[in-house]
Amino acid sequence: MGTLTYNRKVLVVADFNEDVGLAKRGGDLDLNYNQALGNGTGNNQASTYYHNQNSVAASYDLFDLTNIVDINGNTVTFVLIREIIIKNNSTTSGQILTISGNFIDTLHDVVDTGFILDPSGVYLMTSPLDGFGVTNAVSDQIMIDPGVNTISYDLSLVGTT
Repeated sequence: MGTLTYNRKVLVVADFNEDVGLAKRGGDLDLNYNQALGNGTGNNQASTYYHNQNSVAASYDLFDLTNIVDINGNTVTFVLIREIIIKNNSTTSGQILTISGNFIDTLHDVVDTGFILDPSGVYLMTSPLDGFGVTNAVSDQIMIDPGVNTISYDLSLVGTT
């Protein structure tokens, strides 16, 4: 088995200024968030990574987190998910993805509704310490549904097996 080194960086820089009569008001926003995961199965560690870049057409893609096949043909059975990233690659207004499945519904405490991911939108959910548990008995799944559209997306999962 290989060694995983994983680093995610989020950088947001914003500057806002407004003229208010003779005065100015404004402020700066600097958010710099880095998360490194070492190799392993403990807190702040991950042992496997899965990435899928796909286009889904008027149907849906279903990912069983206990039985995903990676690009090398190996079956990956997640025990904990440390990070999920889903990106809607569409740049066309109205081309939304519905993200659902019992794994997502459990994370967000909803029943069979999931959430909408707008064009060019990114969903990021992390739990570097405890992880999100994957339960083999209920076949935890993530469903990506484009409705009647054809939409390209990225799905990235980092976790432990």
